Amino acid sequence: MQASRAAFAVSGAGVVRAAVPATAAASRTRRSTVGSVAALSAVGVAAVAVGVASLFASHQGVSLRPSGGLLSALRAATRRTPVAARVTMAVSAATKPLPARSEVSDEDTWAVDSIFPTVDAFTAEIDALNELSDGGKWPSLARYRGTLASAGPSGVVSLLDAFFATMRRIQVIHVYGHLQHDTDTADDDKKAGYGRAVSVYYSFAEATSWIDSELVALPEADATALVASPEVAAAGYSFYLKKIMRARAHTLSAEGEELIAMASKAMSASTKAFGALNNADFVFPSIRDGQGELHELTLGNYIGHMRSRDRRRREAAFKGLYGVYGAHENSLAEMLAGAVEKNVFTARARKYDGVLESALAPNGIPTSVYTSLVETVRASLPRTMHKYAKLRRRLLHSQSPAVRNFQLHYWDLYAPLIPDVDIQFSYDEARKAVVESVAPLGDDYKEVIRAGLFERRWVDKFENANKRSGAYSSGCHDTQPFVLMNYQENLDGIKTLAHELGHSAHSALSRSTQPIQYLDYSIFIAEVASTFNEELLQKTLRASVSTDEERMMLVNAQLDDIRGTFFRQTQLADFELEMTRAAEAKTPLTPGFLKSLYARISADYIGPDVAADPEIELEFSRIPHFHARLYVYQYATSLAASAQLADRVLAGDLNAEAYLDVLRGGGSVDPVELLQQAGVDLETTGPFEAICDKFEQLVDELDALTAHMQPPAPRQPSA
Repeated sequence: MQASRAAFAVSGAGVVRAAVPATAAASRTRRSTVGSVAALSAVGVAAVAVGVASLFASHQGVSLRPSGGLLSALRAATRRTPVAARVTMAVSAATKPLPARSEVSDEDTWAVDSIFPTVDAFTAEIDALNELSDGGKWPSLARYRGTLASAGPSGVVSLLDAFFATMRRIQVIHVYGHLQHDTDTADDDKKAGYGRAVSVYYSFAEATSWIDSELVALPEADATALVASPEVAAAGYSFYLKKIMRARAHTLSAEGEELIAMASKAMSASTKAFGALNNADFVFPSIRDGQGELHELTLGNYIGHMRSRDRRRREAAFKGLYGVYGAHENSLAEMLAGAVEKNVFTARARKYDGVLESALAPNGIPTSVYTSLVETVRASLPRTMHKYAKLRRRLLHSQSPAVRNFQLHYWDLYAPLIPDVDIQFSYDEARKAVVESVAPLGDDYKEVIRAGLFERRWVDKFENANKRSGAYSSGCHDTQPFVLMNYQENLDGIKTLAHELGHSAHSALSRSTQPIQYLDYSIFIAEVASTFNEELLQKTLRASVSTDEERMMLVNAQLDDIRGTFFRQTQLADFELEMTRAAEAKTPLTPGFLKSLYARISADYIGPDVAADPEIELEFSRIPHFHARLYVYQYATSLAASAQLADRVLAGDLNAEAYLDVLRGGGSVDPVELLQQAGVDLETTGPFEAICDKFEQLVDELDALTAHMQPPAPRQPSA
């Protein structure tokens, strides 16, 4: 995602949340996070409009309010993959200018005409909705206000039916508007159309914001009877209302809610300030590489420098970046402390046991899932991350034979480990491989993917001038899935395609079985589908290569994925929880405290083979995730779940239909329970231990494949 832009988004069908705009391009994997700069390697995304917070209201408390009800459903207009972090780093050839959008062949574009045949039809629907709104009053829904206490089940069902009928239409105009805008962000007409669609959304959201509050204000006996009502069950709203009613114990009086709303706005100032400083105000020094050549350093190109084979360039980028953050450490620490204190205040005001419970309870996730993830990973570190760091040290030393006493530093953690292998995939080859890779999931699922790639034009394939960067999956209940790509003919490109098609197929299956109120699935479950398909592709590619060099590349890529998604995100979650608990215990979050805590946890995870570079303690100050609320752990849990599901399906221990039922489930069941139905229990340590075992096995495999790549022998003492 571009540095200063927040956007409506979501992956497939789900809640649109206020997310942190990306501060830099990261690698294709939303998880890679060299400092996690780019990603709220996390939800899907946010509402676009002037005045929308530059960081989450939620990837992540995770919705803008605790219950996940009507307003949450409205935000399900589109969901994108954590686009921010799925940015392909390849650069277009300077000698070949990108084509204008008007020059792109129809067959290389997504089928927006399947939504509206013409822009005039889109405009006419916006006009019709504006007329329906009657100046923002939305009388078809306003007539229910103040009646729910006496309306009974039939009245509530009538309200929800009217709400979702209108919401579906608003979702459609939003999807069309943002798809058109994202393919040519410089087109004023497309900007205007998107802006009008967003205005309708905000008008409707504001006019219906009373509904959840009025529902949770029902007397307890009435609320219980409403959820259990046969009429509500027949209309398909039982679980939906049950989730809304979860907020009852944590909802205050009308006066209290008003005070929290006002305080929340004031307490968001530190997060907004961080966004402005981080996204717009910082200026970084130019850096020199090993040949003395000067390079620009920005948040957007930082990861490219860190992946350079030029060690001096990596070191200069690392120190140059953190030099700027270090010069502002006091301000940045205060901003982060403000964000954490907001979470602590809100959790206490709403009578949660703590911030952790307040973050997990809306989706029915036990706090033990979070804590056992951290505990299990910590117990594995000597055999996983520490072992990996030792291997990385050997392989990088083998590439620097002139250096006798090679010391691994933090600026070496993203350097290429193996010689370049030229594996290329044309887009046509990539889509064929992706279709073949999903064969273990059965013919029906394979046909969904095949039709989307070959017939229904789900994908906007290539770069063009002014097209949004990155990759995402989008759509809503009444549209097909849409995948934005900027395809590059390399391993990263094909993996991104498989990932986004995983999201899109998930959405397609959810749409085929769930009503609109259950179309949304939380980020906790969303990344399971995408990383599952990456695992299937990995198996297909591994079976097709013939040389050790190609195997090394694939094994190394898989290690990078697990390291970035599972171990890295758990490390961030570990820090985030300790920081939050310190604030809850009234420990001041001073720069010294935060730097010491972050340095200690970083050292715990990476192990003794990496030097304790002092700059790393400043990394806490630049990670947008920390201005949200205990959210990134979900990337680790998703990968653990998808890895176990994929292994079991491929081994024949789990019928593919059991996994597909998870995808079909959408948001109709709490995510932990949905995974348990397929045999993956994240309330146990089993899935976390299994992926730690897998990582260790891959380290051993790469160690064996690279046995010939040894550092120079130690010098013998002279006689």
